[in-house]
Amino acid sequence: YQRRVRGGELVGMLRFLESRHQEELRGARDLHEMERVILTQSLKATPDRDREQEIRETLLVKEKEHATAVSALKRDFSETQASVLRALEKIQCVNEIASE
Repeated sequence: YQRRVRGGELVGMLRFLESRHQEELRGARDLHEMERVILTQSLKATPDRDREQEIRETLLVKEKEHATAVSALKRDFSETQASVLRALEKIQCVNEIASE
């Protein structure tokens, strides 16, 4: 009696992870946009040159933080996706052996 291993659960997991990854990217983008709008409004409203410079510096820091966060999200997803794909390849190998 030989049993074929199914990769359907892993494919479903991969789809779920992709969906969650897209949600995380949207969340990071939305948060960044909200921070940018608030800081830009503050920049327009301040008559103080020192405060203006602080806000500009904060905007630059937030840009870098956002870029770093997005890179980390993409890297983590890529690593997870690669692990799942390797598992699917192993399942295919097991199924090929089982069908011989």
